[in-house]
Amino acid sequence: MMKFAPHITIYGFEEAIDFQNEVIWTFSKNLVGISSIRHRLNIHIVNSKTSERESLEGSIKSVWKYISIDQYVKASEQKRKEILLELIVSCFLSIGERLEWNIATINQAKDKSISEQICFQYRSKSRFNKKRNIEAAIELTLSKDRVSIWGLFCVKNQEEPIRRHIVDTYAHQISTIRNFGAPKWLDELNFGFQFKNGMSISVSPNNGESCWSKTRNKKDDWFQKTIIYDRDNSLEDMVKLVNC
Repeated sequence: MMKFAPHITIYGFEEAIDFQNEVIWTFSKNLVGISSIRHRLNIHIVNSKTSERESLEGSIKSVWKYISIDQYVKASEQKRKEILLELIVSCFLSIGERLEWNIATINQAKDKSISEQICFQYRSKSRFNKKRNIEAAIELTLSKDRVSIWGLFCVKNQEEPIRRHIVDTYAHQISTIRNFGAPKWLDELNFGFQFKNGMSISVSPNNGESCWSKTRNKKDDWFQKTIIYDRDNSLEDMVKLVNC
């Protein structure tokens, strides 16, 4: 599954909340091999250049960076994405050499993100089933904090690939909590995810409906609710689910 290394979080920039995930995910997808997945980069927005600073101790790296909020809110949608991308890249470049990060890799990730119009799309590596007559991959699409996970099947002797919806989940389930590991074949027809608690969700090219394994107890019911995206759930509701 997609990795976030380092994991990027932007604080103090509520005006950019609608586009933050798409820009961060697009850049992270294109950024390969500069840091351990355990590292975090926290970007804090400040109201003046004199307040800019950095903290590089430990696994959490923090950069306090000034950005013109007025300029951002007056910009077009695409320009807002470009401003966010430039913010992220400038933070990486300001600390990159001291952390021995590959500067060329950072710039390449920026260029590739721009060439993609800073529009997030992701496809995993394809995997064959044991009979090697079906090849499958995972596709991700992103809308704010909602991630749609799809299975893409290429069946032997069929020209057109088959795309099946697996589940809509929360962005933090993939980027932060990382409940979704590498996709796998659960049998000859069903492709999806096996979770650490033993539950699974999968889909097959022959059936348009995704299939959850049976819940065994209340913990399984709770886990399923935390995975499946519900736009009516408030932050308070999510906290209750996590703590129940």
